[in-house]
Order: sequence, then structure tokens, then C-alpha cells
Amino acid sequence: MGFGFRKSVNLGGGVRMNFSKKGVGLSAGTKGARVSVGPSGTRARASVPGTGIYYNQKLGASKTSTRNSAYTEQQRQKQLEKEQQLELAQNEVKAFEDHLDYLTSMHKEATENFDWNHIIANPPFAAGEVGPNEQEAIENLENYQPTFLEKLFRRTEARKNVLREEIQQAAEEDHQLRENWESLKQLGEQVIAGETSSYQKVLDDLAPFADMKDLGSDFDYAFPDANTVEFRLYVHSEKVIPEKELSLTKTGKVSRKKMTKTNFYALYQDYVASCVLRIARELFALLPVEHVYIHAIGEMFDSSIGKEVEGTVLSVRVDRETLKELNLDRIDCSDSLVNFEHNMKFRKTKGFAFVDQLVVKD
Repeated sequence: MGFGFRKSVNLGGGVRMNFSKKGVGLSAGTKGARVSVGPSGTRARASVPGTGIYYNQKLGASKTSTRNSAYTEQQRQKQLEKEQQLELAQNEVKAFEDHLDYLTSMHKEATENFDWNHIIANPPFAAGEVGPNEQEAIENLENYQPTFLEKLFRRTEARKNVLREEIQQAAEEDHQLRENWESLKQLGEQVIAGETSSYQKVLDDLAPFADMKDLGSDFDYAFPDANTVEFRLYVHSEKVIPEKELSLTKTGKVSRKKMTKTNFYALYQDYVASCVLRIARELFALLPVEHVYIHAIGEMFDSSIGKEVEGTVLSVRVDRETLKELNLDRIDCSDSLVNFEHNMKFRKTKGFAFVDQLVVKD
């Protein structure tokens, strides 16, 4: 057992200065009730004189508990940061996977079929009649009932004037609505008549292939006759297909590895095939054509000249009736090409090879 040391100096007024091996402290109070402040913290002591019964209560936090509290908060902060980093990593990988899914499901979304005959036969309202917007505004004025506040502040007539102005604005909206229909009716009549210049206008105005362009692919098209479209898709695989694959490691970090050639080729083929089906769907939905020739133009390295060259990697003839029979939500878009006349050379380990374009039949 070691020696201890303790000394107490009375400072008067019930205050004592205490010296010990741990340091210096102060205590204050009266007999039976004292408060001490020292190296171990603040304590209150209450006792019943003459009985030996007392009660100790530690007040506030000691240095040790303060350090423990700070350590716990630091741990909590680190855990929170770790969870946030994991969530960011998960979101990044999820976005990558969603992008791959988007590339291979282009064919699943397309414009609703345009029934040009129905559009022509159904104007928004008959010539000479009041339009729907104006009619609604007129009814709003006729059914107007001033509120208590409007009556109190004499705002009834001002409110009616606003409603009259709304009638005029609605009449102008109906006039524009009728003009738009007239233009669409005229375009529809030209489409039904097989005027290929109207086909061009429909595709220019509606831009059904804008998302392919956003991905990096480009295109042009021509109309050999009123029943046929010849479409060239410039894939630009280096812009569309990712160079690296993203995945989540066991420690919750994002792993970025160069995409294997096999995966690249498979994704490339599925993207091209999905685009082919989407292009045909859009053209059949908007135009009264029966056949679509689609030539996918890709790039390939030519070792004889040491650079990339363009060539046709897929040429396919899609007819309306066959496409209509396919369950587009369940097919494998690359496998579905067997349903159509096409030229394609593809190997899993080599990818596409250039092929001849199909000749458009009269």
C-alpha cells in the first residue's frame, strides 16, 4: 500500500483549499452539506451529523467523460461520413447500370400512332362557333358572384372587367388552336396523299430521334417512294458505349475497370439492334409507309492504314406487319433481327464486321 498525502487550509467563510497528490481543489459549505471542486470534477456531499450517513453526488462531467464524449462524437461523425460516401457510390453505380439499360431498351418507347384521317375529320371546334376556351371564360363571367370583400371595397365592377379581358384572351387562344389544326389538317392530307416532302416535315417538326442524337449517334434518311423509307444510323460507338464498367466493391467504393471486349461488343450489338427497332416503330407510327430500310454505320480499325474507317455493320429491312407481331417488352432485340431480312456479321469475341447494304426494292 502506498503513502497518501492530503492537506486542508481553512480560508474562512466555510471555504477550504485542499491539497492532494492529484492536485489542488476548493470546498465550500456548512457542516452536513459541502460542494467540492477539484481535479476529479465537482461533487456535492450531504451527511446527517453524528450518524455517519452521507450521500455523494458528482456534478457535471469529468475530464475523462468529456474526452469520452468527444471521442464518441468523432466516431459518430466518421460513421455518418462513411454512410454518405457509400450512398454516393451506390448512386453512381446505379446511374451507370440505368444508362446501360437505357442503351439496350430504346425500342420499348415510341410515339403514339398518328391517325391522320381522325385528325383531319376532327377539328377542335366547328368554324363560326365559339371555341372551348372562350366558352369557358364566358361561363365564368355569367356565373360570377361577388364576395363580401369585393362588395365592401366596391371591387365588383373591376373583377367583371378582368373576366371580360379573359374572354378576349380565350378567344385569341381558340383562334390559334383553330389555325394550328388547319395547318395540321393540310399536312395530314399531304401525308395521306403520299407526298414525301410532307414526310420530311413531320419528322423535322416532331424530332422522334432526338434522344439518339443526344446519346451521340447521328442519322439521315430519304424516301425512295411514298411507301418506303431508307434510314442511315451513324452509331458513333466511341461516344455512345462506355469505356469503363462501374461496380461496387465489398468496402463500398466504386470500382472502375476497362470494359472487356466481349461486354463492349455485346452492348454495341444490342444498342444497334434496339435503335433499329425504335426507328422502325417511330416511322410506322408517324407515316403511312410499309417498309423501312435501316443501315447502321459503325467504325472499325483498319490496320492497313492505321486508323478507324466507317462501314455498314447492319443492314435490315423492317416491314410494318412483322414488327407489329413482336412482343417488344420481352424480346432480345439482337435475336429479334432473325424476323427480318438483314445483313450482319457478328462474333462475340470479334464484334461486328462490315457487310453490304440491302438494296431498296421497288
